[in-house]
Order: sequence, then structure tokens, then C-alpha cells
Amino acid sequence: MRNLEDLILPHIMDIAEYVPGKPVKEVQRELGLDIEFHKLASNENTIGVSPKALEAIKAELENLFWYPEHSCYYAKQALSEKLGFPPNQISMGNGAVEIIADLGHVLLGPGDESIMASPSFMWYRIAAEITNSKLISIEHPDFIHDLPKMAEAVNENTKIVWICNPNNPTGTMLTADEVDDFMKIVDDRCLVVFDEAYNQYVERDDYPDTLNYVRERRNVMVLRTFAKILGLAGLRIGYGIGPKLLVSALEKVRPTFSVNSLAQVAIVAGLKDDEFIRKTIERTWKEKRYYYSECDRLGMKYLPTEANFILINTGIDSKKVFDNLKMKGILVRPGWIFNAPAWVRVTISSHDENEKFFAAIEEALKELR
Repeated sequence: MRNLEDLILPHIMDIAEYVPGKPVKEVQRELGLDIEFHKLASNENTIGVSPKALEAIKAELENLFWYPEHSCYYAKQALSEKLGFPPNQISMGNGAVEIIADLGHVLLGPGDESIMASPSFMWYRIAAEITNSKLISIEHPDFIHDLPKMAEAVNENTKIVWICNPNNPTGTMLTADEVDDFMKIVDDRCLVVFDEAYNQYVERDDYPDTLNYVRERRNVMVLRTFAKILGLAGLRIGYGIGPKLLVSALEKVRPTFSVNSLAQVAIVAGLKDDEFIRKTIERTWKEKRYYYSECDRLGMKYLPTEANFILINTGIDSKKVFDNLKMKGILVRPGWIFNAPAWVRVTISSHDENEKFFAAIEEALKELR
């Protein structure tokens, strides 16, 4: 007889689990509090769901007894028309996270290396740990991607460089010139993955067009998602644009039917919902300025953001801030999770919810200092 712990691969048990933001109902149940909660922890689109996507979802409900179309034919066609790439250069996934994990499976193994900035999206680290490969984490005192050092770290064992732009959890952005200089140095010695989950929230005009690298047949994959801009976080659907050979390899490891049928019809319709997308972007741009002014008023440092969230330095242990705000009905992301112990990440929401956050954080600062 063999013990189960002898069967599980040893490196799997050493993986630090990703800690997701909890749904409101779960927090209410845990705390036993019958108060109104405002979830500002997970970068969701609090306007709601794209009306056109929602209409398509409702029409598809009666077909749920069928398995979804594994090829995601119509979703890929819609993206192909929108972005100008053939369907065989488009990879679909159960959120961009599935594609991140699958990239690890097809490119990384023992002895291989990947590179990421710190702090950045934690699933890059998990992809390395699952595959028992080596991760190089490059820090910078200003919480930005140190592209020169990341380029310097590339060697013959490097398979992937992860670049999250705008970065999660910081909201900081790399410019077109910075990225172009980096790409010249790396010179296709590995795959560069640009994770652009928040690209549509960017306000600056010097954001890089990384799809040009794909058009130039560089070793590049660009990841994007519909969770944020179309309000489809609950359906989990993301996509990647990259070389045909890499997309083919990803299809070999993607679980069958991983992209559900509701998500597929939702993006076909949602891609045409220009009014909802414009409304979402304009509100975010307006409200982030409110965050800047209120943070300045309260003496809290923050990182200017190009995403739909903002990273704020409270000057206090983020665990204490998180617990204090939670009892006031405000849920944020504590920075200790990504090695920023005094910071909190907050979703930029409606003006009403944003006002509630600042009322609560002002009270918390007085109580905790």
C-alpha cells in the first residue's frame, strides 16, 4: 500500500495557492454581518454586463444541454474581423489565466526559466511552479517593470518573459519606446508574453501596439480578456494572439470544452457594444481623478494608474486596513499578498461606491494610526 503523499509530485505541494478576492455573499456568511458590502477587490466592471452580451446570453440559455463548440469558431471569427488576424493565430481560454497555465505546460519544464517583474500577476509564478521550472523575479523600488534588468536576465535557458501592461496590481504602464528597446535587446531569444487584460482602460497615447510584433512574426504572444471591459468576469473568457505554431501547441493541451457556450456568444455580441465600452472607459477615467484628489487630501501616496484599479499606500499594515474596512462593508485587495505590505489595491467603481471607500478609509486611518 502506498501513501497518497508519495504519489503527489513533491513540487506541487510547495506551490503557494493564489488567493482570490472573496464574493460578497461568502464574506457576509463568514462574518455574520447583515450590512451592505461594496466589493472593490477584484478589478471587476461594476457598471455591470454589456447589454448586447447579456441579450445573447439569455438567448443561449435554452441550449445549455449541448456541449459548447470546442473550436470557438464564431468567437474567433469575430476577433479575426476585429483585429485582423486569422483564426489560426487566435487562442481562446477559460479566462486568460488558462492560457497562461497552458503556456507553462507547452514551454516550461525542469531546467527551463521564465522571467517576471515583482509585483505582478501571481499566475506567472504559479505557471513556473506547476512545471517545476525556475522563475526569475525582478524587483524595482518603484514597483515598475525594470525592463533593462529583465532583458539582462535572459539566457539560453529562458523560455518566457512575462510583461503585464498595464501591470496588475500596480496599474503602471510601459511605453512604446521602452518596450521597443526591450524587444531589440531580447531579439527573439525567448517568447515574450504581453498580458494586456487592462489595455482598453489606457488613457495615455504612448501605449505600445504589441500586436505589431505578432504581425512581424516575432516570438510574441498578446493576451487579453473580456472579464473587465464587457463585464464578463463570471463567464471566464480570454484570448491570445500569437504565432500559428504556438497557437496549435496550446490547442493540444487546452481541456476540451474549456470555453463555455454562454461566454462564446457573449463576446460575439459584446464586441459590437461600443456604447457600453465607451461608457465604461469614460467613467473609469473620470473617477480615477477623484481617487487622485482624495488620496492627496488624506496624504496617501498612490501610483498613477492606466487600469480600472489603483494601488494606494496607506502607511499602515495592509492586513489591519483590510480587516478594518471589511467590518465597514468595504472589500479591497491587501498588498501583503503581493509583497507590498502597506498598500491596498482598490477597484475604481461608481462615484457613489468610491465616496463610500474614502469615507471608510478616512475612518480607518484615524482608528489605526
